[in-house]
Amino acid sequence: MRAKLIDISTHQDDSDTPAKFDFSKPRSYDVNGIIIRTGHGMVKDADYEYYYRDAKAAGYYLGTYHFDDYDVNLEKQVFTMLAAMEGKAFDLPPAWDIEDSSQPFHATQTFALSRAKGFFAIVEPVVRKICVYYMGASMIRWLKPVPGFLRMRRGWPAWYPKRPAGNPFGWMETHKGPDTGGVPWWLWQGSAKGNGFGAAMGADGSADIDCDVSSLPYTEFYEDAAQTIVYPDYRPARIKTSGSFVRVRKTPQFGDNICYSLLNNTRVNVFGESNGFYKVDFLASEWVHGSVLSIGL
Repeated sequence: MRAKLIDISTHQDDSDTPAKFDFSKPRSYDVNGIIIRTGHGMVKDADYEYYYRDAKAAGYYLGTYHFDDYDVNLEKQVFTMLAAMEGKAFDLPPAWDIEDSSQPFHATQTFALSRAKGFFAIVEPVVRKICVYYMGASMIRWLKPVPGFLRMRRGWPAWYPKRPAGNPFGWMETHKGPDTGGVPWWLWQGSAKGNGFGAAMGADGSADIDCDVSSLPYTEFYEDAAQTIVYPDYRPARIKTSGSFVRVRKTPQFGDNICYSLLNNTRVNVFGESNGFYKVDFLASEWVHGSVLSIGL
């Protein structure tokens, strides 16, 4: 059996009713994992603590995600997430939720990539895991060519094609998966607002369902996700330029080798220097010139 999960937040607990999330119900659909929202912006999710307590007691594998409020400082949001995670044990690496819904403006490509880059730079050295980014499948296609640093992370696209009635996971297990334009993905969110399965899953509101990409037995999927990495030595840095963005290059040299851009003040980590350029990702070959970096923060 593959990994089957639901992701939940305070939206799954109707504040107008006394009922709480019933974590026994998802078992009837062989759900084995719960991804809990830590919050949004600098606001901790109102149900986060009891979700964690009860889902842990019910024996689920656990993960967590945070919704990025575009108009709130990224680093303050990330530290809000880390503070909520402190003292708790999760089986899945943390995920950052970047989506245009309920936002004061639409993200540009440079904005979306800068938010993801800043999240990875802060969180991965702390949790020592390859982290996750959540985006709509159409947003991932819009980012193409998707830079190496995202391809090397764990993608969690949202994609909701028409599906037959019945077991909400049955069609996901046999479907070819999200249309991300060939970009690798790790988990797939296959329902919007539960598609009517909220109550069956134990929620007052609606619970979205998620399925993994692999054919691994679910125990091996979670064991792999829980593995820590040896994070290399690095120096924290920040993009500093008189303009609004800088170009990230595939090789440590100027020329026609641009892979994407990062906004001014974006947090990065640097992993070595060559020809006046600094490598800004430990998994992908991506370089920024030292003249537009403030190293050591």
